[in-house]
Amino acid sequence: MHSKLMLAIWLITFGCSATEGYTWKENKFTKMIEQGQDMSNVTGFKRGADWKKGAKFDDIKVNTATLPDHWDWREYAALRKVKNQGSCGSCWGFSVGGVTELVWQLIHPEMYPKLILGEQALVSCSQYDCGGGNFDAFDYIKTKGLPLESDYPYTASNGSCKSYTPYTKITGWAYVGDGSNEPTTEQIKQAIYDHGPVSVDLAANSSWSGYSSGVYTSCNSSSVNHMIIAVGFDKDVLIVLNSWGEDWGEGGYMRTKFVGSNGRKCNAMGETTAYAIVDGIQNLREYLGLNTVTPMLKH
Repeated sequence: MHSKLMLAIWLITFGCSATEGYTWKENKFTKMIEQGQDMSNVTGFKRGADWKKGAKFDDIKVNTATLPDHWDWREYAALRKVKNQGSCGSCWGFSVGGVTELVWQLIHPEMYPKLILGEQALVSCSQYDCGGGNFDAFDYIKTKGLPLESDYPYTASNGSCKSYTPYTKITGWAYVGDGSNEPTTEQIKQAIYDHGPVSVDLAANSSWSGYSSGVYTSCNSSSVNHMIIAVGFDKDVLIVLNSWGEDWGEGGYMRTKFVGSNGRKCNAMGETTAYAIVDGIQNLREYLGLNTVTPMLKH
């Protein structure tokens, strides 16, 4: 079927719908679809064949008595600027690097806005590049660390690895869940609540690319191909930060239903989820002395 006809059918089926609670508009990503291009160079998640081997899993116990209906880390700090991976399959770098940056900023707010990390080091120096990568890139940050973006600017290309002075490292990271089953939505919420922003995978496809505002509900079960950052939740809604620039979604962010009508995670969002540990802090929220009532003033 011709790509323009496919797009037209999709718009009729899933487009701007007040009943579904979100709006769609044409953008450079929908134009890629219109031109028959795939999304591989603006996504980039590729799961390793033995990804569970040697990995740490945290089968998080959900505390239903204290887990709030709403939590948004943007209310507690001036979080990371919205970035754009460009035409490079480096979503994985912006996801794991972004989580590292955000947790560091929450622990060390005095470093903002200086603390903007350079994902280019991951693309040029780790085992992954513009051809794709995954959560294992956290291992690189743990051992090698990341420089500031000002010292290692992003080029949206593989490039050659150059030496740098690491500005930050992580002390550990873990997948959410028991390793046999995907994490539950409540476990993902608990991970965000306790550990800060987390890395999540998802299926970024035609119905996802034109998101503009509202709560996304056109859930489907396409193949997982993208990694982003989850920064909060609101009952049955997940709040995420993409790496497609500020002109996508709600200033680079998206609100999406956690679960679709089929009972599965919306666009497979968070079927794999991971958090980072910085400075050995096991519970970020408790370390910061935060509760569910009084947000810190943004700096």
